[in-house]
Amino acid sequence: MARAIVDRAPETRIGVAELLEATGRPKSWLYRHTSAKSKCRRIPHRKLDGELVFVVGEVRQWLIEHEETVVEAPPVLSDLPRRTIGVVADKHRKSR
Repeated sequence: MARAIVDRAPETRIGVAELLEATGRPKSWLYRHTSAKSKCRRIPHRKLDGELVFVVGEVRQWLIEHEETVVEAPPVLSDLPRRTIGVVADKHRKSR
């Protein structure tokens, strides 16, 4: 995701352009997911002076809840407990 969502505090509000940049989706996708008439799962949003506004933390949560993991990523060594890193590294070397 682009900076609009990743580097922002959860309570930060962003507009349509920033959300489109962050998700890499077309405007039609966004309007389909914000329309009251749509049968799509709706993205949490607000209106301010008639403009759509999104709260970063709510959008992050919505994306996590509605994404589909197709292939699990392997564990990142820095995310594992220290004693586990040696075991994972050994297995990786043996599999080569």
